[in-house]
Amino acid sequence: MTTTNELEEQRIEAFLAPLRAVSPVTRRQASVRPRGHARRLVLLAAAVLTIGTGVAAARAILVSSQQATRSPLSSGETFACQGLEGMRADRAADFFARRGLQVSWRFTEYFAPGTHGGLSGYAIEPRSVPSNSVVEDVDWLDASTVIVSVRAPDDPNAPPIPSPNCPR
Repeated sequence: MTTTNELEEQRIEAFLAPLRAVSPVTRRQASVRPRGHARRLVLLAAAVLTIGTGVAAARAILVSSQQATRSPLSSGETFACQGLEGMRADRAADFFARRGLQVSWRFTEYFAPGTHGGLSGYAIEPRSVPSNSVVEDVDWLDASTVIVSVRAPDDPNAPPIPSPNCPR
């Protein structure tokens, strides 16, 4: 009777048998390389350098165009200390209309913690929002349009509205 080890050794031998017929390959001497090989190496190095330079340039362009901007509600910015955080949507619409600005609304609905794979909520872009919605944030879309993020005043899953850091 054969043991488990003997069976394993037989399986390994059967697996390696075809490899024993293969002769080993040795490296050529550096002086014996054909001339075309050096040319291919130079072309490959040039291609790698060209691609690397292109990637570095693209990264520099993307990084420089993706610089963070300050929120218009930040201290010292356009709408700082105007009481917009927590303001009702209808009052915010009047506020921006008096300044000649268009409003692009974003209505956020928050999920209960621990649901939806860790997502905290989602925002939609409605034509209008309920007048009693609460302003959470403001950002510029362009020189004449602001994006105003609002939520339902009674959303139980919404985070608290941050209080502005304004001098009294």
